[in-house]
Amino acid sequence: MLPTRLVVTFLLLTVGACTGTSEPSATTLSPAAVRARVEADTVRLRAVPMPLRGSIETWLNTTGLAQLDPNVWQVRLDRLCAQEFWANPPVLQAHGDEFVAADRNLSILDPEAEPLETKEVYRMLWVMALNHCRELVPVDFVEAGPPDTAPGG
Repeated sequence: MLPTRLVVTFLLLTVGACTGTSEPSATTLSPAAVRARVEADTVRLRAVPMPLRGSIETWLNTTGLAQLDPNVWQVRLDRLCAQEFWANPPVLQAHGDEFVAADRNLSILDPEAEPLETKEVYRMLWVMALNHCRELVPVDFVEAGPPDTAPGG
């Protein structure tokens, strides 16, 4: 379940002032630049087909990280599928950590918000990747669900 603060922040950001362009990625972006980018990218997401659009929206809503570029997510999810994420929890964890670190500068979270639960990020990323390349994943892995990604799990 999403924290109320995250949902409210996202809604405020998407309802704010509108710009027609997306800000380029940078090491750090001002809150205004992130707001403008999120709003513009959210509107553009409406044209992205499912399940990719759903995965991108899941990433934003679950992590509060506003990497909304479909091209970025196509590459990310293709990488996970090519590396058989379903049978390799360390691959899932490494990519999850990489994606969170890469997107940290695109956060819509309140700076005082609790840190992301990495186990939840891994589970959510597993589902995103599964939806991206379900035809590659053996039925046994689909039925088993996300692996235990807890330390020592």
